[in-house]
Amino acid sequence: MRTEPAPTPARRPRWRRGVPRGVPLGRLAGIPVNLAPSWLLGAALLTVVYAPFVRRLVPGTSTVASVVVALTLALLLGLSVLLHELGHCLAAVRTGAGVRQVELSLLGGVTELARQPRDARTEGTIAAAGPLVSVVLAVAALVGWRWLDVGDPLTLPSLLLLQVGLANAAVAVTNLLPGLPLDGGRVLSALAWGLTGRPSAGIRAARVGSVVVAAGVAVWGVHALTERGTGAWVQVLVAAFLVVVLLDGARGEAEDIEAVTVLGARTPLAVAVAHRGTVLVADDEGSVRAELDRGRAGRVLAVAPGAVLGEAVALLRPEQLVNQGSDLSRARDGAGVGVTLVILDVGRRAVGVLR
Repeated sequence: MRTEPAPTPARRPRWRRGVPRGVPLGRLAGIPVNLAPSWLLGAALLTVVYAPFVRRLVPGTSTVASVVVALTLALLLGLSVLLHELGHCLAAVRTGAGVRQVELSLLGGVTELARQPRDARTEGTIAAAGPLVSVVLAVAALVGWRWLDVGDPLTLPSLLLLQVGLANAAVAVTNLLPGLPLDGGRVLSALAWGLTGRPSAGIRAARVGSVVVAAGVAVWGVHALTERGTGAWVQVLVAAFLVVVLLDGARGEAEDIEAVTVLGARTPLAVAVAHRGTVLVADDEGSVRAELDRGRAGRVLAVAPGAVLGEAVALLRPEQLVNQGSDLSRARDGAGVGVTLVILDVGRRAVGVLR
């Protein structure tokens, strides 16, 4: 957890863009929602592992009832993840970033933004929206659990509410850790960007946060080795997983890639120059062909205030258009030192520039 006005750091997609990998579940507010096969595997594993705990926590529960409760819990947790991602979606749509699609998988959910957030506030708003939804779900579920729990032995409905509440609380807390690719890392990046005015400073801060948090989580996991029991090993596995995710998130961010604004050639030149950062020019089919030449733009506007963007551009050479998955250092050497490279996603849309 993307091109819009003003520069912003382009991030490695939270999952690869292009053809959806999962099974289409339909659309919510026009946004495609897909289910990865790994989610089904996770739901089956949760059902098998959790069913015995149901019988232990609620004595007298039959085997069939415990399996039904465990499966229901898996479905409720999947719904919780979907609502978390829809929080991101709502914020992205409201702030103009837009959303291409949402995917649910074994490791949670992924929201693919259509454009880069235009500024630090937009970045932070989108990142924080998901954990906020998880907090609301946690509070609602735990309040429901307390309402049902009137001192009698734990019942199956109250057990479900308790587990959903605790799971959403854990999701909110974990996602707010200030490291990439977690939402907390995006929030930290937005804060640093807002304070310095430089998107690259936000990326650096988030990368440092990832390493610091990974170190803290590693210590937490090692400490669990001094304990005994199943819970200790679960803690070790969770810590190891988080460390891998955080270090991979820090490594994967491309801090030198600066987001761009893509405008049509017929856009009024006065409007184009008002955008900060790099402005790329696309043809009628959406293909990037040129870059705004701000020096030429100043001279053109001095004599023709009503000029359009196409009258003040510098054409891009084919070798300057680079796929996001390419070796950027090799592409830079091939294009020449000091040449701007335009980074394209799978759909050949510009996601940023590398200088």
